[in-house]
Amino acid sequence: MKLTFAFFTLMWITPITSEITLFGACYNPRTGAHVCHFNSDHCLPAQDYVPETKDWRGRTVPEKPAEPAEIWWKPSEVALRGHICHCDEDSETFAAGNCYDSVTHDVTCHFDASECPLDAEGKPTYWLGNRYTSRVTIDPNGNGEQCTCHDHFDGGPGSATYGLCYDQKTEGYHCALAQHTCEDGEQYYPNHVLKALGGVIVCTCNDVTVGACHDKAYGNTYCAVDGDSCDMGHDFISARQLVTEYPQMDCRLCNGLRE
Repeated sequence: MKLTFAFFTLMWITPITSEITLFGACYNPRTGAHVCHFNSDHCLPAQDYVPETKDWRGRTVPEKPAEPAEIWWKPSEVALRGHICHCDEDSETFAAGNCYDSVTHDVTCHFDASECPLDAEGKPTYWLGNRYTSRVTIDPNGNGEQCTCHDHFDGGPGSATYGLCYDQKTEGYHCALAQHTCEDGEQYYPNHVLKALGGVIVCTCNDVTVGACHDKAYGNTYCAVDGDSCDMGHDFISARQLVTEYPQMDCRLCNGLRE
């Protein structure tokens, strides 16, 4: 199937109420630290103790303590502990993943391994995970920047881009966080494919539509990126369902409306 962007019609272009989408977090009970993320799949499993060793260059690699499995906090649990996670440059935010090109040594931002592009030789680039810090941007204190839901580490504010879900029947599309958010019958095009097709369409976090959690008993509905964000008694509604069933809500990955 040949994708022709000239025939796209934009879906869901009449937002009424813009809502802030909050995320959960992965909590490390040993360190007390938490990392904002969009579902529990990104929480790290328990890790065994790793003794000090030497790398292939003979350099000392420090020991790593044993780590317990991280615990998933829903957005409401994050808030109860005095924090807030959402996709905004001025708040706690979650780290995207990274793909490394061994040919060009470029690092690009993506949300899971399935989105890593091919390198110049047609081979898959390497998935570095969502906790990787770019060695290029590390300062003398060991601090660095990551790919986040809002910014790419080397692209400046608002530079994070996303793919889209395309409906061939309607020739409509919507910007999406990741492939798993597409509905049945929709085809997913990652951000690097959109760029390779000429960059006619660029999806930033303001463009990405997300779903919501709904409490049928009390009618409470709030924006969410995944069912893991829903409190007990709430059902997750996909972005497409939300537009149909609750057209008064406009849920986006980050705050602000699409121009």
